[in-house]
Amino acid sequence: MMFGRGFYGYTDCFGPGFNYFGMWHYAGLIGLVVVAAILIFVFSRRKRNHVNDDVLMMLKEKYVRGEINEEEYTHRRDVLTRK
Repeated sequence: MMFGRGFYGYTDCFGPGFNYFGMWHYAGLIGLVVVAAILIFVFSRRKRNHVNDDVLMMLKEKYVRGEINEEEYTHRRDVLTRK
């Protein structure tokens, strides 16, 4: 049985209509993958910064309590904040 305007017509799933719109489908899929990768990167970076803030707060508490001196505090802080 023929679909649309013929065997290879525009309504056939393997016809020119599918190929033409297929390009847009691939572009949309690539766009979604890029957006997902960006979101994963941003959220993982946020979590890492949050953990780093907690460690810096513990380091500051050690300095305030006198467990470490100023030189050791600045050295450890510089190591933790280095990127």
